[in-house]
Amino acid sequence: MLDITIITVGATKDPALKNLEEKYLTFLKLYAKVNMRHINALPFASEFDRERVTQKEAEHLLNTLPDHGRVILLSEHGTTYTSDTFSKKLIAWTEHESQPITFIFAGPLGPHTSLYEKANTELSLSPLTMPHELALIVLLEQLYRAGTILNGKTYHY
Repeated sequence: MLDITIITVGATKDPALKNLEEKYLTFLKLYAKVNMRHINALPFASEFDRERVTQKEAEHLLNTLPDHGRVILLSEHGTTYTSDTFSKKLIAWTEHESQPITFIFAGPLGPHTSLYEKANTELSLSPLTMPHELALIVLLEQLYRAGTILNGKTYHY
């Protein structure tokens, strides 16, 4: 069973997306132990607040990380995978390294450089830009899909 922590800046507020989040977290219980953690989003007035806000958010995110395991930063600059390849990567990251996985979603101003330095891997879910709440749903769905692929279920064709 996969051991996964997902840390986000801010919790899902949109009711429809919150329902999907809960749906996929329920589905995932068959294949993974998922621990969701949220830190509070920091207010900012403009782009000029980027360094201050991203640094403070990064400090909070880094303080929330589990003691060990692989850290995967969600980033527009990260590697994209097919669903099949992503499922194989999950196994490589966990079974072969006997480590839990932590996925980090930075805030709306993006990740601070310290998060890039801490991450073992950068993951992009798509070359398209999407709201972080939707990106979380995409990640949860892909984790569920990976679980079905790895267990020979018919969700993935």
